[in-house]
Amino acid sequence: MNNFLNNVFKYISYDERRKKNLEDVTKKSKQYMEMTKYEFIMEYTNIVAKFEHKRTMFSLVIVTIFLTMVTGCWKYFFDIFNALIVTNSALFSGYREQAIIFVISVFILILIVLIFSLMKMAFNLNRLNKEKILIEQVEKIRIKGNIK
Repeated sequence: MNNFLNNVFKYISYDERRKKNLEDVTKKSKQYMEMTKYEFIMEYTNIVAKFEHKRTMFSLVIVTIFLTMVTGCWKYFFDIFNALIVTNSALFSGYREQAIIFVISVFILILIVLIFSLMKMAFNLNRLNKEKILIEQVEKIRIKGNIK
């Protein structure tokens, strides 16, 4: 139990996270420095392309969500979904309240999935941005050192 708590505190502590990040950066930097010129160019191109693609997709998703909120499309979707379940279903004919609870539950589930997806996209974007910055710094070092 004591070992588990120590691991949790290490995970939470800034010094341990900083130490682990420094080890990761050192390892990746050495990896990039040991690459040939063309391997490095390929790696740099892939990282920057992934970053730009994910940033574009994230922006597109955010703009789409914002536009649906502004135009009120969710209200119409909710009304149609509610009308289909409550009025036309023999299953819910006597259970209007339960049908409404079901519809609200579906929308809450959609909202939770959307929030977690956006968070995952944001974390991936942040990770790629850090990797992009690192590889740009290594590129500057390689140029100064005239590494081929």
